[in-house]
Amino acid sequence: MPLQPIFNRLAWAFFLCGTCLTARSQVLEKAADWFKENPTKTLRTEVYGRPVTNDFPLYNRITNSQKGRTMGGLRLEETSVREEVDRYGAKTIGNVSLNRVDFEKSIDVTLADFEKGVQMHSVRVIGTYLGNWTAYKEEAVFSRVRFDRESQFMRALFDSTAQFKSSSFGRLAFFYGSHFRLGASFNDTRFDTTCHFSFAQFDRRVTYNRTDFDTITRFNNAEFRDGADFHNANFDSLLDFSNANLKGRLDFSGAYLPMHLDLSGMEEIDGTVDLMRVRPSKSKRECMINLLDTDVSKVLLDYSQFKLMFPKETGFDDKVKVYEDLLEQFKTREMDESFKKLDIEFTQFKYREKRESTANFLQRIWWNYGYDKNRIFLWIIRILLFFAVINTFFIRRLLTAITELPFLTRKTVDKHHLHHPIIAYFLNFPGSLLYTFILIVSGSSGLSIIKDHTKIPNIVWMLYLIVLSLIGLSLSLFIFNYIIN
Repeated sequence: MPLQPIFNRLAWAFFLCGTCLTARSQVLEKAADWFKENPTKTLRTEVYGRPVTNDFPLYNRITNSQKGRTMGGLRLEETSVREEVDRYGAKTIGNVSLNRVDFEKSIDVTLADFEKGVQMHSVRVIGTYLGNWTAYKEEAVFSRVRFDRESQFMRALFDSTAQFKSSSFGRLAFFYGSHFRLGASFNDTRFDTTCHFSFAQFDRRVTYNRTDFDTITRFNNAEFRDGADFHNANFDSLLDFSNANLKGRLDFSGAYLPMHLDLSGMEEIDGTVDLMRVRPSKSKRECMINLLDTDVSKVLLDYSQFKLMFPKETGFDDKVKVYEDLLEQFKTREMDESFKKLDIEFTQFKYREKRESTANFLQRIWWNYGYDKNRIFLWIIRILLFFAVINTFFIRRLLTAITELPFLTRKTVDKHHLHHPIIAYFLNFPGSLLYTFILIVSGSSGLSIIKDHTKIPNIVWMLYLIVLSLIGLSLSLFIFNYIIN
């Protein structure tokens, strides 16, 4: 076999490797420059279930050696593009206008610079959209754009306004670390699967009005410098704002709550998180909210639709601090119902921590932890009826062998002899009820209606009378506490 063709192939291989390495070096240099211009603190998050930080490696897919080429604008209308669109690293100096266009394969504008406006209306991207590290110098409009597959806008830079009105994202929408320098709008947009705005930076107010977030939504570590609107937005499983930095107001008026809301680590809130006018979640369950290490005084909510949650590793003192801070806010704002609900939850939490399940049960059923004190009278009636039912079976022995109540003794004995036992039971029940009341009251007050203790036939009867006295004493103490308070 001639050696010349082999040498030629080796030469071409070395040439291509050198070209790729040069292109990769230029890519990494641009990444380093970006980090110098956009310094941010390194915090942990997750992408595809794996922990990463905001020094996420640069998307380093090298498609060709034409990085940095200058290209003109693009105008397409009512057509279908069947081949891949490759503008990787290109500098587009003209306007891009796409109207009613279907892209059957992927679009790659990674590391591209769009010097003029980008207008995409009623466009369908069937393939993957790769827009990582892309810079949009003028207005970028993605109106009614349908992304069937994954769409990536990682570290994208929007120097002017960005609009994604009425668009839909069928797969993962990845806006990790994107920077929106002017207003951004995602109104009427739909995210069918997970969307990431982790570490995103919004210099002006961003709106997500009437937006559908069908699964997990992450704004963890994001920076809002002028607040955000989520009016009438629809959330599903998880909404994550952990470690976010907020200036301004996060307004959730009319929004449907997710099942889980994570506001933990929001220590720097120069504004408010307004959850006062939200709607219940689609599951109609309480929204589990995490407020650990957050400035609770800046989170406004009606607790009737929420319940506190904590990560498993959270310590007792940290949990208590969240409860106490939130209770103080409700007390200051005179939100009595929210205070009551949270205070009961806090009391239950302390009983669980102390493993006092019996005391917790009794407090709950007796008077709802002191918030339904009128239950005491209902329980007094129940207790009287319960012991009256028992005492009616033994009313003759109680009246003749143990106590001496002449005005009851004669009537009950006569009824027992003159009537059938069942009829006599019901006839004697009113007298037995009165007798039980007298026995409990006298026992609780220390007054004895038993003149001769030798009449008590055995220790069982003695214990029974002691139990009645203790119950009477307990009821008296609760009634006294009710009157005092």
